[in-house]
Amino acid sequence: MGIVGFEFTKIHGEKSGPARGKISIKNNISFKDVEDINLSLGKNEQKGLKFIFSFITGYEPKIGSLEIEGFVLHLDEEKVVKETIEKWKKDKGIKKELSVYLINNILDKCNIQA
Repeated sequence: MGIVGFEFTKIHGEKSGPARGKISIKNNISFKDVEDINLSLGKNEQKGLKFIFSFITGYEPKIGSLEIEGFVLHLDEEKVVKETIEKWKKDKGIKKELSVYLINNILDKCNIQA
């Protein structure tokens, strides 16, 4: 279905040195947890997923770093919610199509902050 919520829960930046020479920027996104939730939309309640993530950007050579944590609320069919939770509990994985969709959304939001 789609993303219905997005929130940052932590933003931490640290400068460790002056910017000199060629600067490289490396981003890393990881999912820390996946929870099933009930979302109230009007009078109806629907199943959804809460994806808790960590986004880390490193500025090299040892210029600084930025860490952002937050969550994405995703609304989907009950069957998909159940399958996603089962896969997460089994091997800490998310289906590729859903993972790509979520990562693109997270990058859109976090790259603006970084």
